[in-house]
Amino acid sequence: MKANPAATAAVLIVAQVPLWAQFLGPQRTHTSAWRPDYIVTDLLSFVVPGRSMAFSNSWTTGLSDTFAGAITNERASYIGVPLLAVLVWAGVTLRRRPVVQFSAGLGLFALLLSMGRTVRVAGQPTPIPLPWTLVEQLPLAGFVLPGRLTVFVYLGAAVLLGLAVDHLLTHRSPRVRQAALAVPVLALLPLVPAMPFPRSEEHTSELQSLAYLVCRLLLEKK
Repeated sequence: MKANPAATAAVLIVAQVPLWAQFLGPQRTHTSAWRPDYIVTDLLSFVVPGRSMAFSNSWTTGLSDTFAGAITNERASYIGVPLLAVLVWAGVTLRRRPVVQFSAGLGLFALLLSMGRTVRVAGQPTPIPLPWTLVEQLPLAGFVLPGRLTVFVYLGAAVLLGLAVDHLLTHRSPRVRQAALAVPVLALLPLVPAMPFPRSEEHTSELQSLAYLVCRLLLEKK
């Protein structure tokens, strides 16, 4: 704990120039480079595996291709039915524990934010508004890609899964304790990625072209 003030001071000293250039420098950006709905999660994306998952088929990949987010590798919202069932069970069974309340709240709030301004189903926007319409009004929030907030969904899910297994391991029944070891395996099995991991050649070239254009503009300004 004694090292925290020194570490904070060191970070501020080292980062003050990059932070100044980022937020106050002459080449700072005033608007996001991406559309607000460029990478957002679809309501079905949490249970429908895409082409980046090992346990997918032509029907699921065809459906996942309709989800918003042009880059396949950015579609990281898949949870799967088994894990989702364990999370719901843990949230209900252990709901009186503060750590469960915090983890479940964090995961659900991040999930709602990751969906962007409105609910999307199979790639089609609906008129149902979401909290992101308010959050994006905050300073710097407009530069955030909502779909990337799913990392906090997985954080909450990891805590809940660990607590669920721990609860089962302390059960009075030996059979329940033995079955507890299979819970994380069965819950996480659908999340095994496809090998080799797919990538989009089209959008890789698109991003490379965009990077080239940005570098060229910066060099011309110099």
